[in-house]
Amino acid sequence: MPLDPPPPPPPGRPAAIHFLLLAGIVLLAAVLRLADLDGRPAGLFRDEVEKGYNAWALATSGGVIEFTMDRQPPLRWRTWPWMIDVMGSPTSAIYQYASIPFVRLGGLSVATTRMAAAVAGTLAVLAVGLLFMPAWGAGPGLAAALWLALSPWHLVLSRWALQSSFVPLLMALVLAGLWGAQLRRPWGWPLVGAALGWLFYAYSGAQPLVLAWGLALALIYRRALLRGGWPLVAGAVLFLIPVVPTVLATLAPGGAARLGAVAIWSDPAATPGGVLLRFITNYLAHLDPRFLFFSGDFNPRHGLSGAGQLNPLDLILLPVGLVWTLRFRRPLAWALLAAWLCAPLPAAITTEVPHGLRAYGMALPSAVWGGAGLWLVAGWIGRRSRRVFGILVWLAALAASASLVARYWTAMAGDPLALVAYEAGQRRAWEQLAAEKTPAQRVFIGSFATYAPYYHLFFMQVPPREAAARGLEPGGFYYFDQESTELATVANGMAPGDWLVFPVTPIPEGWPADAIAAGRPLLTPAEARRLRENWILLWQKPAE
Repeated sequence: MPLDPPPPPPPGRPAAIHFLLLAGIVLLAAVLRLADLDGRPAGLFRDEVEKGYNAWALATSGGVIEFTMDRQPPLRWRTWPWMIDVMGSPTSAIYQYASIPFVRLGGLSVATTRMAAAVAGTLAVLAVGLLFMPAWGAGPGLAAALWLALSPWHLVLSRWALQSSFVPLLMALVLAGLWGAQLRRPWGWPLVGAALGWLFYAYSGAQPLVLAWGLALALIYRRALLRGGWPLVAGAVLFLIPVVPTVLATLAPGGAARLGAVAIWSDPAATPGGVLLRFITNYLAHLDPRFLFFSGDFNPRHGLSGAGQLNPLDLILLPVGLVWTLRFRRPLAWALLAAWLCAPLPAAITTEVPHGLRAYGMALPSAVWGGAGLWLVAGWIGRRSRRVFGILVWLAALAASASLVARYWTAMAGDPLALVAYEAGQRRAWEQLAAEKTPAQRVFIGSFATYAPYYHLFFMQVPPREAAARGLEPGGFYYFDQESTELATVANGMAPGDWLVFPVTPIPEGWPADAIAAGRPLLTPAEARRLRENWILLWQKPAE
């Protein structure tokens, strides 16, 4: 199929009708990302709980609660931090700061905790439209924005609270800065530097992408860089402002603890040759059509489980858009290709592959090419047959996207895999405790209940200053070490009406049947091990 571009209008200033269409696309993106944030996903993952509570703590008290678990005391109060130590793993505080307006105005809830991710995802769609309409023409620019709005990869990662939700938006801003630099606008290089720097800070998993992509961009735009000037100096300064403190925090003791646990070189028996082979294999796994278009990431937090990271139609549309941008030298074509090829690097250096979260940088260029490909294919068919057939192509693409959205909507409300992945057991247990616990009743919490202290603070709405001053045990909450204490021993010491919170996969053999009345594991042990999550049970000791 020839990839001839359609007739005019060529790239240029979009008309008013184009901005109205873009507004409709952005509205669609907002609805898909903001609707029912409380119930889809149905649970509340542990990282979300920490982010929501510490955003609330910043909004109300100007500080955060950290549980380091490896120091004394385990609970620590810090004011306006650059990085937050979350259970021994330092992470950027960008999400907590971005969430301040939402939890300040709407209070601490599941929906307000996730709202910053949804807004960032919506703004990414707006940024793509505003960039590619003048750069590529109104048609492909609008199609790129629409395809990102409907992207299953982007939708999943725009609806729960994680710092990587800012990756597509910041990448779009980098591309916008490059477009400005090509047009010799003074804001171009400063925007490139600032967006790359904040991308480096926002998500540690994106740092290899920033370094590799930045190097590739320096080679692609080497002639423009040689011209120098104050915009380039300003861009370098703006890049270093967030990068320097982030690097210093990473180099501090424990700063790279998370990477050290999952890196392909973490095995003491690893050899240089073995590490290189593992890296190549991991990298290619993210370019595998099965991962991109059909099977995707198993984890429902990283993609639509059982489906590809992208729309299956992208198997055709993405290559068409890619070839068109390169063959006809569309602006930013090589920058997009460099981003797409560099994006799997963060996932390739870890043991968990294919990984839809660490390779998330692929989502934006994939959607841009897919949208442009859709516009080209529909236009080509419409011009060489009847216009109605081009319209049918658009309708078929929209129907395929609608089916993926519907599949997401159904799965996130009650699919067993999604319930465990988003730790619905923890949420249900703590919501029930918040509703039913009386001051006289005690709650015993097993140490295997991951991030239980943050769930405690979040759902019991413990004021941050009070938590910092008094700790967690006032109010009848007691944490015990499950490695050294039998659950039966704890149960025997409980009074009637007391509560027990503990994780199970599967239910402990011989545990009494009345202990699991409130719930039971929804996955087989093999599935739970693969997902690396547990189901949380809440048991109340009956009256004797």
